[in-house]
Amino acid sequence: MSETTTTASAPPVLPAMRASLRGYWSDARPAQRLAYVAGAVLIAVGLAHGVAWLVVGGSAEGPLSWRKPSTFGVSFGLTLITVAWVSQFLALSERALRATLGVLVVSFVIEVAWVSVQHARGVASHFNDSTALDEAVFVAAGVVVVFALIVIGFYALRSFTSSTASASMTLALRAGLLILFVSMGAGLWMILRGAAFDLEPATVGAAGSIKLIHAVGMHAIQVLPGLAWLASFGLLVERQRHHRVGLAALGYVLLVTHTAVLALLGIGPGSAGLAKATLGAAGVACLLVAGAAVLVSLRSRNPQRAAG
Repeated sequence: MSETTTTASAPPVLPAMRASLRGYWSDARPAQRLAYVAGAVLIAVGLAHGVAWLVVGGSAEGPLSWRKPSTFGVSFGLTLITVAWVSQFLALSERALRATLGVLVVSFVIEVAWVSVQHARGVASHFNDSTALDEAVFVAAGVVVVFALIVIGFYALRSFTSSTASASMTLALRAGLLILFVSMGAGLWMILRGAAFDLEPATVGAAGSIKLIHAVGMHAIQVLPGLAWLASFGLLVERQRHHRVGLAALGYVLLVTHTAVLALLGIGPGSAGLAKATLGAAGVACLLVAGAAVLVSLRSRNPQRAAG
């Protein structure tokens, strides 16, 4: 198939995007719709805690901070919605889709509910063995992380063997799912350090942050497939879209690698010297350049640009 650019007669970008989003919902299978709804509920829970945090105030640190239920709700909700969206490109049978998305819905709902309920009780959620109940729910939360990690790993493998998406979206899926797998693996690593090895869960050495690996990597699954989706509406041929998504994927890999190297060296993100910060800066630069190139292609397609 020959590569062609989008013509000037193409419909405006925003209506095309809205139509695409409506199509994803109307074409979604029941398991995907369930995941979309569950993800939206989790985001609402996180935002509600965020609003309460603004009203009540308080520190962003500590086991009883409002930050924890706020970020857990929003992050897990966004991740559930995005993974349900990209699952349509993995050629899954109805049975496999129900099983895998069902595991993710249950796992993510348990994670957010556990953190929220423990916060409401005024007790720590993580590494809390002060009572038999607190210890039991913490162990249960750790177990569901393992099941969720297995599903993400399965999806990552499917993206290499059975993707039905374009080359640019396939690249975004592969990179996004693999980085998400690393991120969730970092979360499991923290649990094992604290629960199994009696080490400081989130800190290696003096100030190396495992939590930062987890936080940075968690959202590659939104950024990279989201960029590929945006690029599909611009004046770019598939080869150009693939190059831009590839640059963004490289940037994200560099950024996650940077956080992992600092963590393993026991260096805090604010303490890295110029040489150690170069890798992360290069990653951010790649992401910004790729994103800017996609946005320029969208602006070029908009027929109102000439009249602006």
